[in-house]
Amino acid sequence: MMTIEKNIYTQLELLLDVLCGEISEKDPEFQRWLNQDIENRKLYIQLKSKKKGQIKDIPFNKDQVFDNISYILGFPIQDKKPIYRRVWFNYVASFIFVVLISVFGYYSYKNDINKHTTIEYQTIYVPRGDVHELLLSDSSKVFLNSDSKLVYPTYFKREARQVELVGEAFFEVKKGDTPFIVKTGEMQITVTGTSFNVNAYQDHILSTTTLVEGSVLINISNRPETYEVNSGNHFNFNKYSDEISIQKVNTERYTLWMKNEYVFSNQPLDEIFSALKSWYDFEIEYEKQAIRIMRFSGSIERERPLAYFLNLIQMVTEIKYRTEGEKIILSI
Repeated sequence: MMTIEKNIYTQLELLLDVLCGEISEKDPEFQRWLNQDIENRKLYIQLKSKKKGQIKDIPFNKDQVFDNISYILGFPIQDKKPIYRRVWFNYVASFIFVVLISVFGYYSYKNDINKHTTIEYQTIYVPRGDVHELLLSDSSKVFLNSDSKLVYPTYFKREARQVELVGEAFFEVKKGDTPFIVKTGEMQITVTGTSFNVNAYQDHILSTTTLVEGSVLINISNRPETYEVNSGNHFNFNKYSDEISIQKVNTERYTLWMKNEYVFSNQPLDEIFSALKSWYDFEIEYEKQAIRIMRFSGSIERERPLAYFLNLIQMVTEIKYRTEGEKIILSI
């Protein structure tokens, strides 16, 4: 059941204001409430479906709904002030939620039997320099890295759970009877319940999947093979050379971005700066192509400026850098 908080009065008023069109569905405060609990999203979907006319015999009226519920619960209605604005509303809020979920849940279920339900899709984009945590309708968790986009349904059909990712995300998939599918530009990752990291930025040479727990099946576009990747392994697909590798790794290295840190271990500079682009707004230019494949080990925390990392490279290698506006130029 939905968690009833002390500020439930404000939350319910916010919900009804959105349903009545008084404020936008994109309102940041409403979006925070919507994503903090799966039951919040379920309630909103039920009420929104009713508002759209899927339940034609029950007109939606903000005041009337609460008046009717209050009458059923035995609370007096003495004035014309909307019932959801009264002081004692905080004490009956939990009952109102139960009644709302029961009544509208019944009609939504009845309606679904007679009509194939249209599923709405949401798109969330996380700008550079930020991260975001999201709870899906099946209680699976998604942690989105900077400059990443996720397309997901408001709820999953029984036969499949599928999302589309551009960028990087860590998934904690809730075990279920239906498979959970992550689609990227090159990969389709199929799981039933596991924890894994996916890196699939469009401008990166590599698309990767790192298994922290469980196992997944990976298919690559235009390839007939299916690759099984187990806990502790790292799947690597090179989009340019078309090469695939699976190796045992320390998975923490690939998930530290959730703790606001990047760790690089003997990696090509081109790969390193591709990763850092998700945090910092810059363009990179290599005066010599040989610099791209030079390898470097080091780490950087999100709160440090990019210059800190550039100075570190300059100190321990022969590489020099200079800036021209937002462009960073590397030379030897």
